[in-house]
Formats: sequence, structure tokens, C-alpha cells
Amino acid sequence: MNSSNGFATKADYWHQNRRVLNKGFDLARVLQNQDNSHTPIQPTHAGAPTLQATTEKGLVFIHSSHDPLAEARQWADHAEQEDWQIGIVLGFGLGYHVEELIRRHPERTLIVLEPDPAIFAAALHARDLRSVLTHPNLYLNISNDVDISARFVFEHLRNNLRAGRPALLAWPPHQRRWGEFWQRVQQAAVEYSNQDLVNMATYRSLSYMWLDNFFTNFRTSASDPGFSALQEAFAGKPAFLVAAGPSLDKNAHLLAQAKGKAVIIAVLQAVRALRKHGVEPDLVVSFDPKEINYTRHFADLDTEDLALIYVPILYPRIVQEFRGPRFVVGADIYPFSLWLFDRIGEPKGMALSGPSVANLTWDLVRQLGCDPVVFVGQDLAFTGEKTHAEDVTGGGQISPELMEKIRQNPDKYSFVEGWDGEKIVTNRSMLAMKLWFEQKIAALPGRRFIDATEGGAKIQGTERLTLEETIQQVCHEAFLPHHVIRDLHAQEATRLALTSLDAKVEDALQTVRHGLTEVQRIGQRAAKPLRTLISLVESKELTEAKFNKLYRRIRHLDRALNQVEASRYCVTPVIHHQIAAVNIVANQFLKERDIFVRGKLLSEIYLPLFQAAGEAATHLSTYVDRALASTSE
Repeated sequence: MNSSNGFATKADYWHQNRRVLNKGFDLARVLQNQDNSHTPIQPTHAGAPTLQATTEKGLVFIHSSHDPLAEARQWADHAEQEDWQIGIVLGFGLGYHVEELIRRHPERTLIVLEPDPAIFAAALHARDLRSVLTHPNLYLNISNDVDISARFVFEHLRNNLRAGRPALLAWPPHQRRWGEFWQRVQQAAVEYSNQDLVNMATYRSLSYMWLDNFFTNFRTSASDPGFSALQEAFAGKPAFLVAAGPSLDKNAHLLAQAKGKAVIIAVLQAVRALRKHGVEPDLVVSFDPKEINYTRHFADLDTEDLALIYVPILYPRIVQEFRGPRFVVGADIYPFSLWLFDRIGEPKGMALSGPSVANLTWDLVRQLGCDPVVFVGQDLAFTGEKTHAEDVTGGGQISPELMEKIRQNPDKYSFVEGWDGEKIVTNRSMLAMKLWFEQKIAALPGRRFIDATEGGAKIQGTERLTLEETIQQVCHEAFLPHHVIRDLHAQEATRLALTSLDAKVEDALQTVRHGLTEVQRIGQRAAKPLRTLISLVESKELTEAKFNKLYRRIRHLDRALNQVEASRYCVTPVIHHQIAAVNIVANQFLKERDIFVRGKLLSEIYLPLFQAAGEAATHLSTYVDRALASTSE
């Protein structure tokens, strides 16, 4: 690789490096009008330039003032003491140490974070970095935003899982200057990983249940008014988002003072706890597809005076037995619902799902236009060593033995800053919920968010007030949300009653059924070239010509699979975890040059994929057939 050691062609370096950036990276915009005057380049006795940066303590050297190349070699020697295949490097600087790692191990993956754009701009002026920046296993992020950097690390770690064990490799001057940033990036990347694990586990365990419930509910939900009828209905009005956390016990009674002066929107789990204190929510939200949601939270519940917003994957008996006004809404995580409602010409609106019903409810409140939004019962932690409020079935006090087990399992549980500043224990799922809230709140700087839970985990971006203080501050104007909701429901229900939905629903179901049959057929057609490929690999008879012919055939069938709408919208959610695994193998396939390894990887990519798609289509067909045989409510 070319290590520059002069200054006569700094302008050439800049233009050469920028051309590489414009071709291979999306970093040119980061460097636009970047002033690197505070990062002076200095000569050294060894000839290679070094760099200084301005800090609170004055100018500091980012590389050795005597011999940056020797320093980089010494650092790389230390880095090699660990057995790793993916290096997560804090600090690019002038790139010497990154270049040395690439020279020694070109096959390894490097994820490099440079939190100072001015330093990177100086590097582009100081050295010819084209061979470094175009290295196929280098992933470079220039940002001092913790969330952006953590997401970058997480995404590339996930995409390179098969590469091997990762290692954290901090360039010492960056470690000293950006130590807090480095720690926060690591913590946030772990949180992203936890959130991803929660989502993947949900996909694996619930995807068939989602579709079973959806097709059972489809005729009813098609004729129910959509949440879109409520959008911006309460613009500028305060809303209390009520969850069922342990702290709800201490202040739920105060919500009676907010009735008629704010929108009280609660998750289904919190309804009984609210009613115990004489509080009737204006809206109730539910989308849990499991039967236990019915038995624990809905059975024997009087719903005449309640209004429900539900996602149509909800456990069907809740939909069938709910007697108050019902509004249906699609969710981003369930593409089949959005597709089929659009197909019958009745889009119902869409909500961001997040890890829990409380997260989805937050997005509904956002779309109602409410401001401020007040969290109540949103503990996101085991406040008082409890799981839920007392009147929530399935909740209650955690035994001392379980609390000890929780404390001894840091992989599943962790301590976070509490609402009152003390440390409090939480689990992976609630931590994912907390992170989701914080990300979405940060994206709405114009809205006011108040955490009046009076317990649990601290939610960044919210004001912490007691519920009593909050009600005094925001509940000034009387209005009638309950009446507004019922009037809008009645208007939309009347319109839908005059629409010929039955024929459209029947046509949509037939479209799905035909599509699933096509998915099965494509899967069967793909088996022959894949078996041929496996045989040629095992017999060592695979040639470039044979590989290319089979590859074109398999890719053609893959494209045909993706063109079937029922495959994209119904089958993909079921085999999402399979697709994620395939993408990991595909990433390795793209880098492989050996023809037999490529053939083996290609079969590992597509054989499980086509098999899983065919099996899913067969299974889903039974749900659609049942829906076709049913009649509307």
C-alpha cells in the first residue's frame, strides 16, 4: 500500500481521495465545507506526516510526532494478541494503524469509527488513502452521533456474523479524547442487538399466529372504521398514555381529574386497574395475538363504554366480543394487513409497532396530534420488585429467589437509571421498549413529552413531573373526547355500510390463495437446479459454465418468487428469520472466488429459502381457505 511521506501534492491527495469517496462511500456530504484548520498536519523526522487536534487541553498529537508508521506497527502487534476476525476500531486519524491492520490481515473485517470529521478531512489532505478506502472489508463511519455510530456498528456486525469473533480496538489518542463516546456507542450497540433479538424471537414464535388471526378477522376488520378517521382529531390536546407498570398503583386515582380535559388512552392490560379507581379510558389499544391476552385481560370485561383501536392480528375472540366502537389500524411490522386493506380500497391507517403495545400506542397518540403526551404506568423496569400493577392479571410481586436470579444474569437483565435517579433493574424486552421511545421522542423536537409514571426507568427526552403536577399544568380546557370518538366512528361506519365490501374481500382472498399456489409451484421448480448444483459440487464436476447456467436459473426463480405479491406480503413475515440467515451467507458468497465454495454457498442460500417459502405457503393456504368459507360478522 502507498504510505505518503510528503506535502507537495496535498491538493492531489484531496482530489484523489474525494473521487474514491464519491464512488465508494456516502461521506462526501459529511465533509462538505469541512474546516480542518484546527487539525494542523505536521512533518516528522521519519518522513510520514502526523496530525494535531485542538482539545480542551490544547493541541494533542493524534499520531507519533517522531514515527507514526512505527507507532502503528507497535499498536497492531498489541491488537494481534487477541484472536479476532472483526475489528471495531475507534479512530481513523491519518489511517496508519488501519492500513497496518489491512496489510497484515486483508481477509479480516474492519468497522472503523471516526468521531471527528475535521480529522478525517485532514487525512484526505495529508495522504494518499485510496488503497485503504477502497478495501472491500473496510466499513467507515464519520460521525460523533452516538446513535448513528452504534447503529452503524450493529448493522455491520449483524451482516458479518459468519466472519468470526469481534474485538474492540481503540486508537489510544482517540480513547483518551473520545472515551465517553466510545463507551456510549458500545452500550447503544448492545441495546440495538438486544432489540433485534427481541424482534427476531417475536418473528419466529408468532408469525403464523399473526396470519391465522388476521385472516380470521379479515372480513370483520374490513368493515370496521379505520384509525385514519381519528388522525389529528385531538391536535394540540393533552393525552395520557397509560400502561400497566407497577407505579400505576400509586397515582392511577389522579387520572379522574384529567377526565374530560385530556385524551386518556390505555393499553388493554391497564383497563381493570384504571376502573378500580373510577377511571374510564377514552381509547383502549390492543394487538397481542395470543389467547392469554383474552383470558387475562379481556374475559368478562364490560366493553359497552369503551372504544378499541386494534391491529387485525389481535386474538379473534376479543374482536368478536368487543361491544364498543372498534377502529382497526395496520402496522408496519405486518405488511399483509396494509397490502390487503389497500387492495380492497379501504386503507385503515398505519402505526409503528415497536417492541410492545405501549410503543404502538405512543405512535397512535402522535397521529392523534396530541401535545403534550404524558406517560403514566410506563415503568419499563421492575419497580418495587414487581412486574405490573396489582390489578393486572399475571403480574405481581417478584419472589426474592427470582430477584436474585435476575441480578445474576446480566445477559438478560441490567440496571438502568431510574425515574428518581436511583439504579433499577430491567430486562431485555423493556430495555428495547425504552430505547424505542427515546429514539422516536428525539425525532420530534417540537412535541412535549412528560414522564409522570413516578417510578421505573428514566426515559431520555421526557420531563419528569408527578402526575398531580402534570394535571395542574396541562388540563385546563374541558372537551369531550369520548363523544368525538363515537361521532367519528358512527360517520365512518355509515359510509362503510354503503360500500360493497363483500365482493372486494372475496377477490382479495382469492388473490392471496392463487399467489400462495404460485409460491409452492416456484419452490418445486427450484428443487431441480439446486439438487444438480449440490451433486456437481460433491462430485467436483462443477465448472464456471455450469455454475453460471445454474446460477442464472436459480436467480430467475428467486426474482419470480419476489414478484408474487402473496410471497412478499404474506410468506416473507413467516420466514423472516430464514431470510436473515440467508443474507448472512449471501454476504460471504459475494466475496468468495473458489467455484466449489461458491456452489456450496449458493445451495446453502437458496435450498432452505425455497423450501421454507413452499412450506409456509402450504400452511398459510389453510388460513385463507377457512376465511373464504366464512361469512362476515
